[in-house]
Amino acid sequence: MTTNSKDTVFKLKALGVYQLLFAVAGCILTAVLMVRTGFQYWQVTLLFAVAFALYSYAIICGIFCWQLKKEALPYSLVNQYLQLVSFSIVGYGFKYLAGSALYVGVDLTNNFVVNINLEVVSTWTIRFASNSDAIVINFNLAAMAVIIIINKLSKIIAEEETNREVLDIGSGLG
Repeated sequence: MTTNSKDTVFKLKALGVYQLLFAVAGCILTAVLMVRTGFQYWQVTLLFAVAFALYSYAIICGIFCWQLKKEALPYSLVNQYLQLVSFSIVGYGFKYLAGSALYVGVDLTNNFVVNINLEVVSTWTIRFASNSDAIVINFNLAAMAVIIIINKLSKIIAEEETNREVLDIGSGLG
């Protein structure tokens, strides 16, 4: 991705800034929560380590986008897929958000209830054998939109590389 169009470079850098800002915010919020909670139980410390690992991965994705590295978009796709679905099922749950979210989901705990939730701050939840009978599944439409953008950007980059190769071959003929 060394010689892409200005528009493509702008989009890659914008994606990088988006991932960087929200991942750093997630790290800061996690650090604050860790300081407030303390290190009383190794299980809780492990959950904080998982959260930091997820946000660190998002930071790497942002840096790779900013630096226009070839791995930027595949790594960013993984980061977005991790944010696509959140769930809480009878004491076990997972939610990872390094960005904004528009969740559409269903709560199956007592009745079939459709819910819509907007979140604009990075957050995470990991539950193992908690005392909850909730059954909730959410789909993040914002992460889906970013996935679509990344896929379109990947196609544009592939087209630009193909066009560059054709120009390189054509210039060698003259």
